[in-house]
Amino acid sequence: MFAGIDVASERHMLARLDAQGVPLGKPVPITEDREGYDALLRLLGPPPVLVAMEATGHYWKNLYAVLVAAEHNVVLLNPLKTRRFQDSALERTKTDAIDAVGIARFAFEKRPETTQLHGKREPTPTVDGTGRPVQATLAARASLQFQGRSSLSLLAR
Repeated sequence: MFAGIDVASERHMLARLDAQGVPLGKPVPITEDREGYDALLRLLGPPPVLVAMEATGHYWKNLYAVLVAAEHNVVLLNPLKTRRFQDSALERTKTDAIDAVGIARFAFEKRPETTQLHGKREPTPTVDGTGRPVQATLAARASLQFQGRSSLSLLAR
């Protein structure tokens, strides 16, 4: 099964597709409380289900935690990616239900990798291949600029 969740502050929308990409009923609203999460887990059935949702503000965090704890495969998507995908389907109307179906369809067609938040550290961005973190390079540059100004002021005396 594939699921798409349109994330919101108080009420999320869940759409489900079977293994062939056929919708399983109509999209269902899920409330942001214990009863809503219980209903979500009941509708998803036994794990693992590939559940895709957009990382919208901080609203996705509780959903993510509940789904991962229930051993579902959760994918956090960039909203721009899903918007482009839905635009390619020439869907002109925008509702929470349509967005949830679009996210589920994205999961079905693209089969994105499960998002792992813990245990993987992103590499620190570096400048010019020096291996030094960007922050350290910028701090060193600022220090050199300050030292240069100090030296110039001594020469001017």
